[in-house]
Amino acid sequence: MDGHDDGTRSLPLDTAGSLIRAARERRGLTLEVLFQETRIPVHVLEAIEQDDFDRIQPALYARSFLRTVAEALDLDPARLIALYEQGRRDAAPASAPTWRQETRVERVHLLGNAWRRRLLWLVPALLLLAVVGIWLGRRGAERPAAPAAGDTVATHAAPAPPVPEAAASAPETAVTVSDSSRTASTPPPAATVAAPAVLDTLHLERLLAPPDTAALRAAARLPAGTPALEFAGGRRYRWVLRLLMDRRVPVAVAVTPTSAPEPADWSRIDTPGVPHAGIVPGRVYAAGSRFVAYWGAEDCFVVRLGAADGVTLTLNGEPRPVPRRNVGRDWMLCAPGPAAGR
Repeated sequence: MDGHDDGTRSLPLDTAGSLIRAARERRGLTLEVLFQETRIPVHVLEAIEQDDFDRIQPALYARSFLRTVAEALDLDPARLIALYEQGRRDAAPASAPTWRQETRVERVHLLGNAWRRRLLWLVPALLLLAVVGIWLGRRGAERPAAPAAGDTVATHAAPAPPVPEAAASAPETAVTVSDSSRTASTPPPAATVAAPAVLDTLHLERLLAPPDTAALRAAARLPAGTPALEFAGGRRYRWVLRLLMDRRVPVAVAVTPTSAPEPADWSRIDTPGVPHAGIVPGRVYAAGSRFVAYWGAEDCFVVRLGAADGVTLTLNGEPRPVPRRNVGRDWMLCAPGPAAGR
């Protein structure tokens, strides 16, 4: 048997991650020991060995990490980078000409069926009916509503015509007015049918989830997360990350790409208010019914969020989307342009 057989021969050594893992295990190193040699965080090393380079953005950092690991494990960095680039090309979507050809075939098939041609006429008709329904619903909503119980109703009664003797013995209905103890004998009111109310999407959202006006007023007074923000000790940073949360969300942030994220400090949320200077990085402040925290960095952030809903993230005052697939995982957030390559 080959003296170098250490249990990794069965692994497919056709990717950068598999080569690195095989070399590390051949030398009997753990990820913690490799971290001490390369100063690359353990969670980043795990992502490299699993070929999960989506967790390492931008690509410039992935190539830099591959070179560092190759030097530590006596591997060829050019081969690792070539395998990394090949994996990115293999994961790319299909070419555009093939997609356009399939689209043309689908259109010919669609127009060649008589029942589908009828469907093309049915869609505009349904849209027209929907518009008419909305118009009728809004007209019904503009009609004055019936007075609620207990409201004062002012009426001008016309002189009553003479009542025949037979009708005089008929039972009368008493209607009580809230601001008077007198009762008026009137015939029973006719039943009314209310028009169906058609609510647009915006009205329905406001009805089901009314905005928290106190939270909105507090958010408008928050310090903007821009490089002009002054942190504790008079520090200012090139990049400022601000997280605005509707509720308590587990969050951890690292201010360098080679360090592990540290949890936010929730110990001071009982004291309301956010200072406009002297911000402590990573401290969560209470802002009305919301919570806000700030971090500063010169290059990139490593962010770990426990949820994406109810979280607003800005980088230098510009909103950034929170990928749902990265919830619960460490993901690198770098500024666009020259700053991302530092």
